[in-house]
Amino acid sequence: MPLLESLHSVPLNHLFKDPGAKDMEQFTDPGGQSWWTASIQVPDKATQDMRLLLAVPEMELTAAARQQLQWSTVVTLSIILLSMPVAWLLAQAISRPLRRLALDVQAIEQFDFEQPIQVDSLIKETHELGVTLQSMQDTIRRFLDLSMAVAAEEQFDRLLPRLLKETMLTASAASGLLYLADGDQLYPACGRLADGTALDDQALATLATIPLPPSTSPDPCSCGPLLERCLRENAVTSQPLTIADIQGLQLAPSAIAQGLSHSVVIPLLNRRREYVGAMVLFMPSPPVDTQVAFVAALSGNAAVSLEARALIEQQKKLFTAFIELIAGAIDAKSPYTASHCARVPELTKMLAQAACDQTDGAFADFALSAHDWEAVHVASWLHDCGKVTTPEFVVDKATKLETIYNRIHEVRMRFEVLKRDAHITMYEAIAAGAQPEQARAAMLQTCRELDEEFAFVAACNQGGEKLGAAEQERLRHIAQRTWTRTLDDTLGISLAEAQRQQSTPLPAQELLLADKPAHRIERSPHDQIAPDNV
Repeated sequence: MPLLESLHSVPLNHLFKDPGAKDMEQFTDPGGQSWWTASIQVPDKATQDMRLLLAVPEMELTAAARQQLQWSTVVTLSIILLSMPVAWLLAQAISRPLRRLALDVQAIEQFDFEQPIQVDSLIKETHELGVTLQSMQDTIRRFLDLSMAVAAEEQFDRLLPRLLKETMLTASAASGLLYLADGDQLYPACGRLADGTALDDQALATLATIPLPPSTSPDPCSCGPLLERCLRENAVTSQPLTIADIQGLQLAPSAIAQGLSHSVVIPLLNRRREYVGAMVLFMPSPPVDTQVAFVAALSGNAAVSLEARALIEQQKKLFTAFIELIAGAIDAKSPYTASHCARVPELTKMLAQAACDQTDGAFADFALSAHDWEAVHVASWLHDCGKVTTPEFVVDKATKLETIYNRIHEVRMRFEVLKRDAHITMYEAIAAGAQPEQARAAMLQTCRELDEEFAFVAACNQGGEKLGAAEQERLRHIAQRTWTRTLDDTLGISLAEAQRQQSTPLPAQELLLADKPAHRIERSPHDQIAPDNV
């Protein structure tokens, strides 16, 4: 014990005073220093109490561990600091293709297909995503291009070969045929060979016309197994081209399938699932599934386009037939204008074509588009359409006084009345004591004048479109003759005429020829021409 006290070791003194074996435990001295102590019993026969006392300052015990921890911390922080730029560069290399793909997707969303999708990435999934997006962009662009090309074509005759050509390019087909439905049959409307030339009408005539079998008919189609399967299933059909198909469609004379081993049939169905046509594409090798799926999706759009253009074409034909019917009815109204409405369109088109053919002069730059020619056709056929409501006596223009009847008869009757008045005047003069011979001579002279004047008026009624000044003056002079009316001219007339007619006291002196206010028929606001209609 004196030895322990001489060491002045508080931990050892603490262990000595606390007998018994103890494992490692922590002890804090009065100075606040932390120690790790242990008391180990040592077996000895000479004595019963021999112990090994251990006391180690905690700072010394963990000094190496703390130093190792400090070095590990420094090394770890250094590695983190050094790896951050590398991680940033790697993150940029990974995210850059993804950002580019995001921009490409936004461009596709806005229907901008100008820039191709070209993403090079070391990550397999990112590279595959870029390839898939490029394929999707190409598919959407081809679909839109074909839809716009079909929609932009206005002529139905040019729409068919263009639709076939665009579909062949999309499906990578070498040649193809387009059939149109007519009743219960499909007839070849256009075809395209492998060298790009179109089949002429003579070659199309050698191809078979395909009957559309009823859905309930069990009889096989004579057009071959390929087309029969398509007609039965109403779905895009792809399979090898067989001898039976070539014979059933009669393809050998046209050589459209020469050297080609595979074919795809595309049914064109309208919204009522009725056939408007079908396309047969011939290929040197089997198409991939994506091509078949694409043409299957395209078939509906093509069928709707064909149906819409066919309806427009039929509507135009109906309109043409209708205006020609109107023109025929107008020509039939009068023998004086017979076939006039039919001749004017031909003459108009000849004049318009002559103007288009001019290479110099006033019409050097004159040209008519398809729309312009259609407008010329319609306008020339309808140039006399107003005659539908025009009375026949106006259309005929047989005489100037003709309306529902020729009013020259009314004028003749007035002259007859004046001649009767001349006879009455003669008898009244004789009764009053005048010489009979003189009275009779005056009557005859008056009658001759009236006969000459009526003959002149009748000639004017049949005259041309222009009347000379002397004739007009003589007509005015004749019109000044008067006759006596003793009957009310407001009786037995229509309501509209009664509103224009004014009653006059009887007997009334009437001019032989006169335009009365009652003869003026005002146009209603509904019938008046608008001021801007020039």
